[in-house]
Amino acid sequence: MKKVTIKDIARQAGVSTTTVSLILNHKGQRFSKETRERVLQVVKENHYYPDFYAQNLIMKNSKTIGVILPDLTDFFFGEVCEGIEEIATQRGYSVLLYHSAQSKEAEQHGLDLMLSRSVEGIILATPRPLDEERFWEIRHRCPILLLDRGMTSRKEGHIYVNEYEGMYEAMEYLVAAGHKKIAYIHETDDYYRLSDRTKGYFDAIEQLGCDNNPALVARGPLSIKGGFEATQQLLANDSSFTALVCANDYLAFGAYRALNLAGKRIPQDVSVIGFDDIDLASYITPPLTTVRQPILEMGRESARRLIDKIEQPQTAIPNVRFKTKLIVRDSVEQLLKTKSEK
Repeated sequence: MKKVTIKDIARQAGVSTTTVSLILNHKGQRFSKETRERVLQVVKENHYYPDFYAQNLIMKNSKTIGVILPDLTDFFFGEVCEGIEEIATQRGYSVLLYHSAQSKEAEQHGLDLMLSRSVEGIILATPRPLDEERFWEIRHRCPILLLDRGMTSRKEGHIYVNEYEGMYEAMEYLVAAGHKKIAYIHETDDYYRLSDRTKGYFDAIEQLGCDNNPALVARGPLSIKGGFEATQQLLANDSSFTALVCANDYLAFGAYRALNLAGKRIPQDVSVIGFDDIDLASYITPPLTTVRQPILEMGRESARRLIDKIEQPQTAIPNVRFKTKLIVRDSVEQLLKTKSEK
């Protein structure tokens, strides 16, 4: 059977191909109700599905946004991507995904690739600043939105999470529970720099009257293995800490393993708090208390704001600051309550 084309639909409906394309893209308000209904009836009778690329040639746009992510194996970025695709699909856009594998060079190649494919906008999730000249070079070609914790200076499109506030709240929770000797694991990676989280920890140590001991701080790659090895280092330095805060949930998962092997019970001997609240955090034993980032909503909002900019070029992408939320589960011991019960 011969494939039905947009030209066939236009001929049968007695209109132009541009009219058919506009109506199918929900941009046919200037046409009469009768014309729209006639076109849609012909489409229905022919079981017509628009050819995406041909349609976009007529409309002179690609209806595609580019997304560059640093690590597709990371639950965090997987959920960000899920949110982006959800909104893109709702708005009639497709997503061209590029995996940079945490490489600055690959990020730049990905940006060039997106521009060569004529995407209408780009979302770049990067933990490193983007050169200002490069940013504006891209910005003159198409809208670009950075999920980068505000590391690149710009007047619009600042989509970020208040990570400092989240870490400080976690420390306040531990202190209120009676913990003073609180260890910390943060990143060694040059690629990821969670400086706001680390600042939140050290400010809380100083301001909340906690033990300030360099032996209570360790570093490791942001992975389960990194958390495991860093916790072993902490235990070797000083095993008397009553709580451990980790800069992300993967580090916390590794810490669980190291503490268990050392005969430490969670939370009775050592309380643990993570950061991000990825799906696995609620399924480990005991379920992990952690600082939640609204990961899915960050992806949704990024896509929403970018597409708004694409469709209304004269508007600016507003700055959006997301708040964190401490999710209390079973990995923190209430020392004050325990002492009062004795």
